[in-house]
Amino acid sequence: MKPIKEPEEEIGGLGDSAEQLFQEFEELAIRQTLLFDLTKQADELAEAERKRLEREKLKFELLNGSTTSIFEEKQKIEKLLSEFPINYDPKFSEFFQVLGQLVGWSDEMKYYRKPPIAAKTIIEVIYSRFSGDVLLHIDNKNPYIGWCIRRHKNYRFLGEDGIFQLEQFIYDAVVLMKESSSYYEFRKKHAAKYGTAFQFHLFDV
Repeated sequence: MKPIKEPEEEIGGLGDSAEQLFQEFEELAIRQTLLFDLTKQADELAEAERKRLEREKLKFELLNGSTTSIFEEKQKIEKLLSEFPINYDPKFSEFFQVLGQLVGWSDEMKYYRKPPIAAKTIIEVIYSRFSGDVLLHIDNKNPYIGWCIRRHKNYRFLGEDGIFQLEQFIYDAVVLMKESSSYYEFRKKHAAKYGTAFQFHLFDV
């Protein structure tokens, strides 16, 4: 006569299957909850980005009566800049020649060794006319590697629009230097016309 299986053994087997099934359902529920949370976070980030872009595109009026937006201003800045150094033709040849004539440099200084006032004039007369964002970009991309020495010319980190502005600023300075009889007169005229800093006692020409 075959032995009869004990009822508790059959019940025990069914209990193990039910527990495994419950664990699978529990794991599935956890995964679905995590997926829901990730989807919700992604949607919230996308909505926040959409609202940020909407705010940036809101127009506001400038003092001169024209209108612009943060988005448009950011686009303008991006066109002024370059992430990597670009090879441009020399930009300050005429500037150095005219400045040298104005302050009485020797021929050697005009074409080779420049005194400190040359760098100061370029910074305060030319580059100071760029926006703070442009200057910060140049400082970050082209830091000093020694005493008053940078690896590249600053203008190599300007984009096409930035180079156009640079050339205009240089042209403005050259015109005023040619119209002036002294460095003092040039800086005074330049400050009056373009709002650049002018502290003549700091210069030794």
